[in-house]
Amino acid sequence: MNDPQISPAWQDALERIASRRTSPVLMPGAIQALLVLAEEGQVRDGEVRFTDFERAFAQVMESIAPSKKTQGWSPFFHLSVGARLWSLNKAGEPANFADLRKCKPTGAASLRSRVDSAQVRENLIGDILLPATRSLIYNRVREMLPAVEGSVN
Repeated sequence: MNDPQISPAWQDALERIASRRTSPVLMPGAIQALLVLAEEGQVRDGEVRFTDFERAFAQVMESIAPSKKTQGWSPFFHLSVGARLWSLNKAGEPANFADLRKCKPTGAASLRSRVDSAQVRENLIGDILLPATRSLIYNRVREMLPAVEGSVN
């Protein structure tokens, strides 16, 4: 469902997320975590610190699927590849995964050793910083979650 108040860039991103996710809760939970960070003022110049994301993700997942609250590393990585929401960095430089099997991390420690932040794509930043569009995106993401929340473990 397209909402003319949400930018085409965000609509495309949400469609990519909805069509590619293997977990019914991780990617929507990750977007909710991003929106929480934006609301808290923790998305500065489009940068999202991995430690902040892990905290927000755990908080979001506590009410959706508590058993998955420590798995924030996975959508944090995947939002850079499939969803193309952001790029990953370590100390201000692009993260490198070339030496890893399938060029992707296998856990939180693997990701943490290569990444400390993500840079939200420029054409996506504006919508998450404005309360009205942030709320619309949040509502779209809620629609992606399973009908019976709390039953997902």
